[in-house]
Amino acid sequence: MHIDMDAYFASIEQVTNPFLKGKPIIVCGSYKTRSVVSSCSYEAKKYGIKSGMSVKQALNLCPDVIIVSGYPEKYAEVSKEIFSIIKSFTENMEIYSIDEVFLDISDIYHLYGGKNEGYNIYIHYNHNMRLRIDWQLLHLWRGYNRRRI
Repeated sequence: MHIDMDAYFASIEQVTNPFLKGKPIIVCGSYKTRSVVSSCSYEAKKYGIKSGMSVKQALNLCPDVIIVSGYPEKYAEVSKEIFSIIKSFTENMEIYSIDEVFLDISDIYHLYGGKNEGYNIYIHYNHNMRLRIDWQLLHLWRGYNRRRI
């Protein structure tokens, strides 16, 4: 099973700062220098903004986009928490990047009716991991807001 957390940095920023929720945002390095979009929210993607494009291009597509400087330490901490949750489902995992992981779930097929029931495993994992990850992000959001005050 492959898990790739789309719009990862932007999603973390929206969770940890409720003001950003539902708004077009981009995450980048210092926007005062030449920089590129590291991540963008789904709301920004609607304007055609994509990871890797210059901040200047993003501003041309959406002048109201909110620019957020990235916090690598925060993203690494959240990844560590999420991978810990995923590891509670299976030890057989290979972390590919800060927001991507591959899972070997072949040793637990028997728990869901055999190899032909892969979709049931996906539904179970997706639902349970999402619930646990959402709860953990809420917990992290509270922690980050306390640190910012």
